Amino acid sequence: MRNNPIFKQIMVKAFSPANISCVFRIVEDESSEKKHSLGVGFTINKGVIVSVEENKNKRSNFLSNSKKIKFSTVETVVKRLTKKNITVKIKSELPFGSGFGLSGACALATAYALNKLLKLNKKKKDLAMVAHIA
Repeated sequence: MRNNPIFKQIMVKAFSPANISCVFRIVEDESSEKKHSLGVGFTINKGVIVSVEENKNKRSNFLSNSKKIKFSTVETVVKRLTKKNITVKIKSELPFGSGFGLSGACALATAYALNKLLKLNKKKKDLAMVAHIA
């Protein structure tokens, strides 16, 4: 069925792991592309699963664990990659705002899923930069 030319992919999922920063320092720069951190951290096998799909609404929708949310980081990724209205559904067993780097994980997974859904053909490095800037 996927080889059928009239088949259109309607939803794509992407996973990104959580990250725990142990010791780090922020490296400031006026350019969002060059601002970053240096340090030691690690990823864990839990994180976020992001689903994206086009919608017919007048605006994009963002949900976390089935609850409507405002999520500027993910909204920025969507706006940088498309003008289409998108529904973004985020699922995570981990709590937000607890040092797991879930904002970054959501941004990266959203960028990867949108790239596949909309066939943007962006390089992984470019998608990572969109997520980094967001």
